[in-house]
Amino acid sequence: MDIINKLYPYPVLWKNNDDYINSSFDCDINIEKNFDIITIKAKFKLRNKEINNLIEEQKAEYLLHIEAPATSYRLIKSSIQNEFSFDIEDGHLLGEISLCPFIVVREKIADYYNSKFNTDYEGVTFNLDIGNILAIGTQCKFSIEKDTEDLADVPSIFIVYKREDDDKIDMKVEINSDKIRIGLNRDVYENYNHAVALQSSMLNIVNTAIIFPTLVYVFEQLREGLEDYKDYRWFRAIEKLLNKESIYLNTETMDSIISIDLAQKIMHMPIAKTLLTIKNIDANIEDE
Repeated sequence: MDIINKLYPYPVLWKNNDDYINSSFDCDINIEKNFDIITIKAKFKLRNKEINNLIEEQKAEYLLHIEAPATSYRLIKSSIQNEFSFDIEDGHLLGEISLCPFIVVREKIADYYNSKFNTDYEGVTFNLDIGNILAIGTQCKFSIEKDTEDLADVPSIFIVYKREDDDKIDMKVEINSDKIRIGLNRDVYENYNHAVALQSSMLNIVNTAIIFPTLVYVFEQLREGLEDYKDYRWFRAIEKLLNKESIYLNTETMDSIISIDLAQKIMHMPIAKTLLTIKNIDANIEDE
């Protein structure tokens, strides 16, 4: 999401307006890349006593919204601490990434007033609901560009997005574009976002549930005619991945190796990795 100028029905601490005096809010964002992990460190800087008190009372919190439009990936991280960091696997990120810092309401606030309101609001109070924005910081943007080798990375050739139709089918797949588009219904998409945000180990489970059957479908379509798809970026990426396994994407291969085996080779035996992940999660629960 891009932060744009808009009017709010209550004062918002933001450099683009004059709702507050002698107050400020911003966020220092540091981005580090280590192999396939992006580490984001945020340090929020607030100069307003009353809003700070709301955070200390856990009635408000700092929030960072991360969005990668090219992959339809969104993530929200929040805390009452003014510093935090977290990791994102770069398979979720491609192209321009935006990070937007906010302070938002955690629980309803009645008759909110701030001594640093502009004089236009003198003597006026406001009732705030959960999720209302109290402050907006400077939006930060950075880019993730994949080099030639990265184009053969499986997550980089998929876009997972939320379908807006009323069809209850969990998943639909479209392959007539440079990326394979996986459309999830509204409920499934929300659960997908929750799963990938939990912890990196969950990605094995998510990929097996979503990417693996998609690849099986793709190979079934390729059996109908390789020539129809050769110009697409995803085709070249899959071709390169198979080449690493000494398998060549041609009619002979499609006739001799079944789709489920090809999908397993590209994903390096995902079922075994998924079952091991579940076993490790269960072991961690037992240890607790």
